[in-house]
Amino acid sequence: MNISDLYNLYLTMPLKNIWRNRRRSFITLASVIAGTVTIMLFFGYIKVMEVGLKDEAIRKEYGHFQILRKGYSDDDETSYKYMIAKEDYMKISSVIDTLSSVDFINYRHLLVGMIGTSEASAIFMGVAGNPDAEIFMSPELISGAFYGEDAGDQIIIGRHMAGKLNLEVGNEVVLFASNEDGAQDAISVNVSGIYRGMLKAVESMQIYMPLHVAHSLLGHDKIHRIIVCLKNEKDMESAIKTLNAFIKDNNLDLEIRTWSELAVFYRQIIAMFKGITFVLGLVIFSIIMFNISNTMYMVVNDRTKEIGTLRALGSSRFQVKSQLMTEGVLLCLIGCIIGIVITLLIRPLINEMQITLPPPPGQDDRIPIHIVIDHTIIWISVVASSVTGIFATFLPVQRASKLNIVDALRQF
Repeated sequence: MNISDLYNLYLTMPLKNIWRNRRRSFITLASVIAGTVTIMLFFGYIKVMEVGLKDEAIRKEYGHFQILRKGYSDDDETSYKYMIAKEDYMKISSVIDTLSSVDFINYRHLLVGMIGTSEASAIFMGVAGNPDAEIFMSPELISGAFYGEDAGDQIIIGRHMAGKLNLEVGNEVVLFASNEDGAQDAISVNVSGIYRGMLKAVESMQIYMPLHVAHSLLGHDKIHRIIVCLKNEKDMESAIKTLNAFIKDNNLDLEIRTWSELAVFYRQIIAMFKGITFVLGLVIFSIIMFNISNTMYMVVNDRTKEIGTLRALGSSRFQVKSQLMTEGVLLCLIGCIIGIVITLLIRPLINEMQITLPPPPGQDDRIPIHIVIDHTIIWISVVASSVTGIFATFLPVQRASKLNIVDALRQF
């Protein structure tokens, strides 16, 4: 059998058979198109959410990787037991500065205490860092300004804390905290800005301050961790390898954790999204599979005599099966391709409409819907449609191949 015969048998004939009963084929194609568009739009939205959460985790909290005292990440984040002495963090910082792949480094010191005025007070969770690096990692301000590299004793508070304590930009507050020896210390600071966070609980408790404010309050110059942000995530492995070698050679009690190891919340959210996507895809492709299977059963029933004639003229069971299976797979692929084209056409319109979802629990801002379609989503849709077509046509095709030639020719 030459190429022309194969082309006619496995492409031309299946396409003609699809066109033969147009109404049935269009109904089947409609289900495939609707399913493909739904899956691709949902995938595109989840992709944007995943990229956004990853960028938020890296740029606003974890960096690409962090250098910590061994055991710190498994204990209380404000514990004094796992703090890094200035001699050690300055030593390894000098090595980090020599790496061309590094964008910036930041120091983190976490503390818990009380913040108050003459009228009210509240518990705070303090996040202290280098002012020159914190400007890249600070939250979105709704009033005031970032405290800056040369700032004095200033802090940034959340809008819910500002409302609870009746504070405005420029007001003076007092911070209280227990130092390493258990004694109570206090320091007077000014509010330089008010930020908007992701959660109300964070806004009502977490405050940001320059590193020297935390050191002045607690009476030491130690930190909890070093945050390293790279220019390109691809350089993370080589940078970690270099720093691990330095830590080992100098017998430092430190370890390196990547952002993905530390970002537990990110991993949980992505796992939830993947689970939802899997269930939705499974339901939609199951519906498509049963629809295609039902169509192919009707095709076999309508063309029983035709199948018997093909078998009588010498066509093998394999040829009959492969031709019918090709027909089912083509139905899925044609519907998938049309669905992809429709998705690519309506995606810009959806993004331009600026549709938003209700705010999640603990937030005030509505979530904008933005969709991105990449090559991965397209290929997943094509492969999933092909596999669905194969599974959907398997049983009808098996039935057609087992038809007795004489009984098939007696039909109708």
